[in-house]
Order: sequence, then structure tokens, then C-alpha cells
Amino acid sequence: MDTTLGLLLLLGLLAGVVWLMWRRRGAGSGRLTRVQPQPSGRQLVCLQGPLASQSFAFTRNDLTIGRERDNDVVIDSLTVSRHHARLVAGPQGITLSDPGSTNGTWVAGRRVTAYALDENDTFQIGPCVFSVLVPGRAVALPSVAPIAQVVSSVSAEMARSVEISAYQQEELLGEGGAAYVYKLRNRNTGELAALKVLKDKADPYFKERFTGEGQIGLQLDHPHIVTVYNTGEYNGIRYILMEYLPGQSLRERLPGPLDVGQAVNIFGQISEALDYAHSRGVYHRDIKPENILFTDRGVAKLGDFGIARLTGMKRITREGMFIGTPEYMSADQARGQDPDGKSDQYSLGVVLYEMLTGRQPFYAADPLVIVEKHLSEAPESPRRYNTAIPAKTETAILRMLSKDRSRRYNSLTEAAAALGYRTTMAAGPSRPVKQAAKPSGAWRSGPAGPGPRLVNVVTGQIWPLNGPVIVLGRAQIDDPLVSRHHAEIHQNGASYVIVDVGSKNGTYVNDQPIAAPLVLQPGARISLGQTRFVLQFLVDEAPPNGRRLG
Repeated sequence: MDTTLGLLLLLGLLAGVVWLMWRRRGAGSGRLTRVQPQPSGRQLVCLQGPLASQSFAFTRNDLTIGRERDNDVVIDSLTVSRHHARLVAGPQGITLSDPGSTNGTWVAGRRVTAYALDENDTFQIGPCVFSVLVPGRAVALPSVAPIAQVVSSVSAEMARSVEISAYQQEELLGEGGAAYVYKLRNRNTGELAALKVLKDKADPYFKERFTGEGQIGLQLDHPHIVTVYNTGEYNGIRYILMEYLPGQSLRERLPGPLDVGQAVNIFGQISEALDYAHSRGVYHRDIKPENILFTDRGVAKLGDFGIARLTGMKRITREGMFIGTPEYMSADQARGQDPDGKSDQYSLGVVLYEMLTGRQPFYAADPLVIVEKHLSEAPESPRRYNTAIPAKTETAILRMLSKDRSRRYNSLTEAAAALGYRTTMAAGPSRPVKQAAKPSGAWRSGPAGPGPRLVNVVTGQIWPLNGPVIVLGRAQIDDPLVSRHHAEIHQNGASYVIVDVGSKNGTYVNDQPIAAPLVLQPGARISLGQTRFVLQFLVDEAPPNGRRLG
């Protein structure tokens, strides 16, 4: 036993000596030592903004820029994403990349996602303008014009040139940061409508957000949601045609506290709208007085679903950015949690607090401080500012403003009932819903028509859309480029939405690839991959609720 143990110890010792000698030889030859990247000597210099005159060395071959403290260059601005952009130094020069920030990285007035920087190039992130200096080259720093907002690529004159069939443009109703809104009048009926025109034709973030607003709006048909009639492009300019509301916004009706009954009535109507949207997987995420509008008879309607989240839709507000308006943001949104109905409930609770007190529960000059208050501070008693508020109303408001969303009401309808609201839904819509024109050339069979269906325009085969979900794939197009489960068409209320479910070769509508759920318009042409077979979406029959499909 002792002999065996001694032999094992000797063998272990010999193995250790051999391993140590091999490791030392390997270290000498460089095979086992990790080669650290050598600094390139390049310097990133801030030419303008809060970091002006500061320089940042490339200690590695890359440099990260963002709002979080783990970046190499930290810009403390809400317009900067947490991880906004990256510079990579290679043999051919420096590449600037933006992985999808909300407000973009700009070179020569254009938003870029990947860009090879030349000498003397400058780029802008939030309030800062930068340039890269290369060692050994005597290059003067370029002069930079004062930082200003990016000039809109669509002027008011261009927006006014947008023509919608049967409508004539009248006056400009308003102008926001991203869009113009004009009043239109139907030449035949005299009916008024509103035309929202996107200002920027190039920025992918605003285009995606604007498109999402139109697509989601087409799916929602409710008396307390602004009706969207159509959305599209005219000479490359994106627009949304929607219901005209002459009764101003809630913001314009808030010079001070409202009567309790009036405030509860507005809250209740918007609650009905939100519960309806939530039942269809849509969460608004930007509820505020500016987005609550009124008809000429005082009916409240919720609008601007520009950053709404549809279940299954690709995120259009990028990582690292707060979603919504800080004064009305829920604690859940501030933490970056996925949206749900209780997040919208919190925001509408903030609006109710303001309607009854004339002030928001949390306010500060710095938006980040407001967000922190939503996360950590309890709101003051509303009755401190308005003694006419009933105790049960205050209790309901504070429950909606709970930091823990599990303590809020199960639905907004339940919250409205706790406030004493009685539904007005029995009165029906405040005005008739406009119906879209029938698609020209649609095939019909009898007076009522065959209903919504897909037609293979090559073979003539027809598939009725008679279920909540229709799977598209090789059952319709027997082609190796088409996945077996390629895409799906979902019935969503009065609309049909097409979704690519991760196919290899993509799904195309009217020759454009879809990256997010898309509402199908009558006559839309669908391609599964780049095949010669095309499916056409046809609609002939109005649904029972009176609104056209699509």
C-alpha cells in the first residue's frame, strides 16, 4: 500500500514538473500569453456641447458613448441613450456605429447607423459634437456651426401639397415636433377630417413610430378613441387621415382644477377606451392631457398612439430611453418593465390628480428628477390642494398611483366604478364612423360578396379568412423558398394584421419587407419570400359593426 502511494505521488510530481516547463516555454514563445490590444493613439475630441474641449483616448480599439457610467464617454443628457454609439478603430480607419438609439447619431445632418469617418468628419450625439484626431497628422479642428434642432425635411409647403382623394385642405390646425396637422373638408359631403403629416422623411425612428400610430389606429374602433380613416404616403411624405375634433385638448381645458363630476366623467370615458385597447393587446404608454381630445359635444377621445405597444410588435423605442412623458410616466415604465394595462392606469391616475388639483403629483425642472420621484416618492394628498375632493376619490387616486402595480385596480373600468362613474357607452359613437371605399376590381359573388379572403393571383386559388388566425406557408405556395409556417394573418376586431413569424426569406407587402405586424389594406399584395407567386388580400363585405375591414 505504501509502495503504491509513493509511486502515485512520484508520478504526480513528474507531471507537475513537465507541465511547468511546458508553460514557461509557451510563455516565452508567446503562445499562452494574452496579447493586449495596443492603444491606437487616436483621440476623440468634443468640439461643442457640455463636454467641449475634453478629449478621450482610445485605450482599446473601440470607444463607447452613452448616458450610462460604464461608457468610455458619458453624456449626461436625456436625449442620449444609455448605450448610444460605438467607435471602432481598424486598419482602414474608424467606423462609427449606432445600434439603435432613439434620437440618433448624426453626420452632416443625416442620421447614420454605420459610417466610416473621414478626416475632419464631425458627428453629433445629443448636445455634443465630436471629431477624431489621428496622431502624427497636423490637422486643424473643423469649425462647427451652433448646435440646433435638425431641420425638418418636410416643410409646411410640402406638407400642404399632400392630396387626399375627395378632400381639400383648409387651415393648419397645429404643429408639433414631428408632424403638421391640417383640417380637410370632403368636397362632396362637407364632412371635416384631420390630416397629420410627418415632418421627416428620412429618420427611421420617427417613420416607424408614425407608421405604428396609423396601423394601431386602424385596428381600434371605439367611441372614445380618435378614429383613423387611412394612412399612407404621398410623394414620399407619410400621412394619417383621421377624425376632426374641434373641442380642443384637455390641456387647453386645464387652467385650474375641474369640477369633481366633470373630471370623473372624462376619466371614465378614457378608461373605457383604454380597457378596450388593452383587450386587444395595445398599451398606450403616453397618456397625458395633450392626448385627450374632445368633440364639439364634449365627448372625450384618446389619441396619439405613436409610442403605443402592440403585443408582438417590434420595439420602436430603443434600449436605454425612457418611454413616455416624465410627468405622467408610471414607475413601471421608469424601471423599463414591459407595459401592461396597470401602467396606463397609473398615467391616467396622474391625469386625474392634475384635473382635480391643478398640479401634477411630481414636478422638477430636470426630467430625470421627476422620473426618480415616480420611483421613490409618495404623492401628496390631493385633498391638500382641493378640499372639495371626496375622501373615496382620493383613496382611488392614491391606489392607482401605487408604486407596486399589483396593488392597483384590476382594470380601469373597476377604477372608474370606484370613483362613481357610470358608463355612457349606451349612447354609441359621437359620430358615424367613416367607411373606406371598396377596392376597385374586387371579385364578388352575390350582393353581399364573399367576405375577406386571399387570392393567389397566379393560380386563382382562393382562401377565405374565416378564422382568428390564418397560417401562411407552403399550404398556399409550394416553393422551397417559402417556410412551412411562414407568416400569420390575425383578425383583430375589424382589421386583419399580417405578421412574419421568423421566416427565412421574409414576408413582403406591396414589395416592401415587413419588420412588425402590419394592418392589411384592401387589395394588398403579399409575397412570401422572393417568389413569383403573389397572394392578394381582398375585401368585399362590411363587418357587422359598420366599419370596413382594413
